[in-house]
Amino acid sequence: MLTDNKNLVNRNSRKFTRWYTDKEKLEAVKLYLITGNQRATAAALNIHWTTINQWVQTQWFKELTQQIRNEGHIQLSNKLKTIASKALDVTLDRLENGEFIYNQKTGEMMRKPVQARDAHKIAVDFLEQSGKVEAAQTKEVTDQAVAGRLDQLAAAFIEMSKKTTRVEQIDVIKTIEETRTE
Repeated sequence: MLTDNKNLVNRNSRKFTRWYTDKEKLEAVKLYLITGNQRATAAALNIHWTTINQWVQTQWFKELTQQIRNEGHIQLSNKLKTIASKALDVTLDRLENGEFIYNQKTGEMMRKPVQARDAHKIAVDFLEQSGKVEAAQTKEVTDQAVAGRLDQLAAAFIEMSKKTTRVEQIDVIKTIEETRTE
């Protein structure tokens, strides 16, 4: 059950408490993500807005919201990858076999080789994008290396802090009379 309250609600209470199913709570989260408005969500689902307000502040609501957003990003990413893959396939076909053109004399479709400037533009765009992808991957690897190095330094500092060095202290107190006689 989606709740943060360990004790739930006192069932012997005189005031009426409506129990919401996980499905209703999930619908509330989805609708809140779409509208971004607690009152609109409450009105659409016939739930009191103070209940929605309390839910928004709970940990389960925040986790579910993040999970739904992540799923949305994954779905969008997959769709974009599919589109990019198809676009690259079409581009590769055109580069290898040429552009389709209509021959008015014969009334047929034929293929004309891609012009050099178009091929150049495709190559430049592709190289720029692949460079960006490689830079992002390199940055990720570098960030991981830095994080690993920081972990090693933290461990070394912990070890250094455990070591103790004994320092002997000798108190030398000269009295005023001793300093006068010298």
